[in-house]
Amino acid sequence: MAYRECDINVALPYENESFDYVVCLEIIEHVDDPFALSRECRRELRKNGSLYISTPNILNMRSRMKFLLDGSFLFFNLPPMEWEERDGRPSVHVHPICYHELEYYLFRAGLNVVEAFTNERSTSWK
Repeated sequence: MAYRECDINVALPYENESFDYVVCLEIIEHVDDPFALSRECRRELRKNGSLYISTPNILNMRSRMKFLLDGSFLFFNLPPMEWEERDGRPSVHVHPICYHELEYYLFRAGLNVVEAFTNERSTSWK
């Protein structure tokens, strides 16, 4: 299948059950409605298909300390409206999502989490 540019804040331009695999890397924190994106990913997956999804780990120790000190998570420094006022960049992180929220979005979409993990660098206590 060829690459297609599309707006991920609306229904994606693919038929139901189009894919065996859907990869959603560092996207869900950028959309207006994470529930809607989760449902779209489910809609596009064939039966027994797999979704691979990632988002910044806001629960790692560095991010928790940053939240304690200034009220924002790593990678979510400025409120989205400040980005829009500054330069209108659409790539701003809108929703800091913790694991339990992501699991709930996927559950509501009819998906089951098979495995969850973080990279060692961001979770290191050293």
